[in-house]
Amino acid sequence: MKSRLLILGLLATLLTGCSLDDDRDECCYDAILYFHETVNGVDQFKRDISSLRHFVYDTNDNFYSEVESDSGDLQRLMLNGLPEGEYTVITIANASDEHTQIVEGRTIEELKVLMAGKQADDSYANADQLFWNMQKLRIVKNEQRTILCALSNIHCHLHVYVKWRSLPHYVGNFTMRLYDVPADYLAGSYYTMTRNSVYYFPVETKRLVEHSKEVSPYNFELDGELITHRWSDESIPALQIFNGSESVTGLIPLERAFSEWMWYPSRQPIQDYSIKVEIDDQGTAYVNRWTPGEILDWEDGGIIGR
Repeated sequence: MKSRLLILGLLATLLTGCSLDDDRDECCYDAILYFHETVNGVDQFKRDISSLRHFVYDTNDNFYSEVESDSGDLQRLMLNGLPEGEYTVITIANASDEHTQIVEGRTIEELKVLMAGKQADDSYANADQLFWNMQKLRIVKNEQRTILCALSNIHCHLHVYVKWRSLPHYVGNFTMRLYDVPADYLAGSYYTMTRNSVYYFPVETKRLVEHSKEVSPYNFELDGELITHRWSDESIPALQIFNGSESVTGLIPLERAFSEWMWYPSRQPIQDYSIKVEIDDQGTAYVNRWTPGEILDWEDGGIIGR
């Protein structure tokens, strides 16, 4: 009878045991991290996330290794073989070599996410649409943990629509230029809260850069989108529009406009802004909030840009 039980026990072990060669076998791992990017209660990971990089730091905050996501499931990160202790995993989504430089550093304090891809005029093109997570965890021998990790949005969209009161005299393409844009991140974190969630973001450095986007006119109107790193209440850029080397508007202080409209970037987990710039016959630019899809009729008033 004892022999029969032993055989049955060994058989059960074989049938339920781990396979280290099978990436799908979750029982072999010390910790499994599942990533999601939730917007209005819906996970938009598959829509918004194309790549992930994971950087692991040990108990003393020293860089340990970079770990790849599950080859069959980008949303899942399996950690195995780590010594017992406290770890921090920093995850950065959608970083391309062209627009983002990641420096993992020797310690977590030295990790940097840098704006890359400077253009010939020293400005930067549209940035990568980055997301971020910083997760602390403890590895305990023979104890597996499953952790849900929320990706925070760390980029900003600015949609700019331009209309003239009368037909403009300009020819050719235009350039939309942003000044004093936050460029880089460090691994510290701050958070903002909504009714249902808490979002954590990396800390901005003090380096500010310019972004520019060339836009072709259509029916004597302009429609452009600038994508940058995330803004804060203390770092809201200024906008100016050019036709070649000629300035079409003066410097438009978006900080003033955002304050008037009670738009506070540091409190907004998703930064997606739309403005319209209306230019009268004297070249004065008026700035108003804009809802995409509205008919672009002239609107008197607004914040004066020049």
